Amino acid sequence: MARGYRSEEKPDVTVKNVKIKRASEKAILIVTEGGQGEEIWLPKSQLRGASENAELKPGPAVVSVTMSAWIAGEKGLQNSEDNAGDDAGSDAEDDTGDYHAD
Repeated sequence: MARGYRSEEKPDVTVKNVKIKRASEKAILIVTEGGQGEEIWLPKSQLRGASENAELKPGPAVVSVTMSAWIAGEKGLQNSEDNAGDDAGSDAEDDTGDYHAD
């Protein structure tokens, strides 16, 4: 399997509440938690709609970024909806390396 292969078994991941700090021809630098969190470089080739999406340009706007499940896993990112209202739940890793809520 080629690196970055988009598996039909794993859906895309959408991370909300990020700011785009920098952009190059091939990647964007996001800052999580509305610009107060971690800085993470993401290759545009793994983002959905990156080539035509004007929202993915540096600036003060807080945006959502959708990417392949593969790059999300590599960068330690997960769907924003997965954490909403989940104060008591915990995440566990199964034998495949995938995370799931208990």
